[in-house]
Amino acid sequence: ILFKFNAQHDCQHFACPLIDSLGPRQERLESKLTQKVRSHIDDSRFLVNMHGLHNAHLIRETLPRHLVELKPCFADRKAKHFEFAAALRE
Repeated sequence: ILFKFNAQHDCQHFACPLIDSLGPRQERLESKLTQKVRSHIDDSRFLVNMHGLHNAHLIRETLPRHLVELKPCFADRKAKHFEFAAALRE
């Protein structure tokens, strides 16, 4: 084991449905409250949060580059910045 990390199921990709389940027990009694819980469809795809980890540098060193490279949200970042700034001034 090289380090610890947190992986989460990719519910958005698999469109995992929400189902009702019984709520928690309260002092040995069943609660009538229900909670929505995800029912995972497939366990073959997971996400790693690279922004909230203390050891993200170790994950970047371990995983292939194409999995951890930064991808820009907009082709022209500066133009988009000016567009957002103008909208905020209105």
